[in-house]
Amino acid sequence: MRSPGQFPSNCGHIDRSTGVHVETGSMVTTNYCPEVKLATKLAQQMVEIVDDEVASYRDSGFVESKDERDIVTSADQAIEMRLRRELKTIDPSSHILGEEDAERSPTARSFKRQWVIDPIDGTINFARDIDIYTSTASLIDNGKPTIAVVYQPWPRTITIAVRGHGCWRWDGVIGAECNLSGIKLTTQTTRWSKSLHALMLTPKISENSRLATLRLTEMLLSQTLGIRVFVSQAYESTMLASGSIDAVLTLSSSDEWTKGASRLICEEAGGLFAIIQRESEGDENEGFGLFASTPVYKRIAGLLRTVGYSARLEK
Repeated sequence: MRSPGQFPSNCGHIDRSTGVHVETGSMVTTNYCPEVKLATKLAQQMVEIVDDEVASYRDSGFVESKDERDIVTSADQAIEMRLRRELKTIDPSSHILGEEDAERSPTARSFKRQWVIDPIDGTINFARDIDIYTSTASLIDNGKPTIAVVYQPWPRTITIAVRGHGCWRWDGVIGAECNLSGIKLTTQTTRWSKSLHALMLTPKISENSRLATLRLTEMLLSQTLGIRVFVSQAYESTMLASGSIDAVLTLSSSDEWTKGASRLICEEAGGLFAIIQRESEGDENEGFGLFASTPVYKRIAGLLRTVGYSARLEK
């Protein structure tokens, strides 16, 4: 269910007997805990930056080839540069890793606390005037995502997840910090025959993954309402959190730019995150899955086994 509300006024605590976050204090928008305050500050700046650079691109932007099967736009580069600058201002102690920068060595990924930026998740959609794309930033602390901010310029929605504080969405402008309110997102439980799923199918994934994804597609089409291919994992995670879809599946992933944000949005909305791996040996990158409920996870884990893959829940 979607329910109106606001972020809690302080960090609260986790009930160790149930694992449920207990909010203490009133639901006012002042005196946030540091993580919530940092997330909302970044969200406000992200809206301004992305809107500005998307408008600039529509006016005089350009597209370049990253490789034979991928592209980058001037908006990708400009958004990342400005988000880096903003993060250095509001969180100067953290390392920053962006998809469009040149710093992609293992050393760059080994910092205990770092921001991961995907300036446009769904660049091809964006460049082809398909309005399914997002700008995404996540804070990874000791290997786990703790903050996720996802902005979808059309239809102007922003989603924030903070570990232990839930997943929240704003429609339109997020507003001034002293007057924030949003919709709390919660995954839905759907009958298997009425469930809907998002699959990743692009030239970037391996041949084995493409073939297995097509076989999985056949099975899902015969058992459920069907599949969607949005090719924007962060966008798909917000759809799952709001109850629009029931699972997001990527059998192999060539990068991790939106993995942390997608995971946190899913988990804070009540869903499950799993690593997906090919069962036979090989050099294929592991993928991941987001699931709205345990029954959906169990069903899809069974289907994955029939195409040579396994799913392992992460906590």
